Amino acid sequence: MSLGTFPPELDDLFIQHLKGDVPSLAACGLVNRGWLALSRPLLFGEVVLRDQNSGSFVELLASSKSLTFLPHLHTLSIARPDTDLDSVHAFRNLVPQLAALSRVRNLRLFFVSWVGVSAETFDTFAAVFSNLRNLAAVYTTFGSPADFTALAGRLPHLEEVAVQGAFLTDGDDSAAPHLPPPTTLTVVRMKIYSNDGNPFGHIARWLAAAPPTAFRTLEAGTLWPTALPAAGALLAAVGPNLRQLDFALLNHVTDEEVRTYLPLAAHAPQLADLTLHIGLRRFHAPTPGRTRLHAPWVLLASATNSLQTLTLVLTIDYMYMLDALDWAHLNGELRRLERLQKLYFLVHCHNTVADSEKLVPPNIRGRMDTEVTVRVKIDVEVVLSARMFTRLHN
Repeated sequence: MSLGTFPPELDDLFIQHLKGDVPSLAACGLVNRGWLALSRPLLFGEVVLRDQNSGSFVELLASSKSLTFLPHLHTLSIARPDTDLDSVHAFRNLVPQLAALSRVRNLRLFFVSWVGVSAETFDTFAAVFSNLRNLAAVYTTFGSPADFTALAGRLPHLEEVAVQGAFLTDGDDSAAPHLPPPTTLTVVRMKIYSNDGNPFGHIARWLAAAPPTAFRTLEAGTLWPTALPAAGALLAAVGPNLRQLDFALLNHVTDEEVRTYLPLAAHAPQLADLTLHIGLRRFHAPTPGRTRLHAPWVLLASATNSLQTLTLVLTIDYMYMLDALDWAHLNGELRRLERLQKLYFLVHCHNTVADSEKLVPPNIRGRMDTEVTVRVKIDVEVVLSARMFTRLHN
């Protein structure tokens, strides 16, 4: 069979298999016009801008109006070192020079400072990235929660947002711009500092005031007790449509606080996918007379039978710490959840756990009741470094 007689779908499979292999993709682009068209989206689909190359990239954009790679560029990452004292001004000056990237749908910001930004800069950002669908801001500093909501509110097509960062001030709800969340917003992931004031509460109230009709997924943590009232109000507002929930509760959140503010059966009756975080660490001492880390169990107990997937994110220092988990209670809850199909353990192991990838999975599987294992598919994944977000791309 000659090269020209391969079915087009096989050509596509060949090229997709080379994703990330730049030299091979470049070589494929020289085979024929068909392979050139298939390889270009993988070669030019994502650009990462750092201090070292941002100037050259801006010059390239300004050099010609007919750059052939632009139609294929869908993802842009901007990474600035957090030690760069001029990062605020540098990022502010960079954005207007990226106007040619209007087709970008995914934007990732790393170590970017969004402090003291003017309304004009907000508008410029929204104009440049007018077609943005996904925004991730990691290790990002905002002046206040209102800066974040003003940014997201200006992006009318935004579907997924993930923010991990710090806020210099808690902000004032009354001073926030009157821009509602985009109606297209489907996924919100927040890992923010909420022990100094309550920036999570500000963002949660912003979402709850005008809940997007498309909203389906919420990931939030680590939640302090002060954030629970706002979290509960948000669940009450979006709960009827909520399908996936990922909550990481601070260790000293009480069971009564969970029952008061986070009643899943009432707020999220159609919830299909729940993720709970449980830290089995040396410094997580159990409360006398209670199961270790009782709050996650209370949250699980409030889930309805609509639950189909349960993920438990465990953090351990040593193998023996798995003994501290109340396995009898967990098995009892799993028997109650009659529609449950998948149980997924994501285990973060400290380097003090030897041979964790070999020892942890059978240890966990051996603790599950037969009644559960015959009905529920159980997967165990061991990771040696914590993930910023449990499932960023779901």
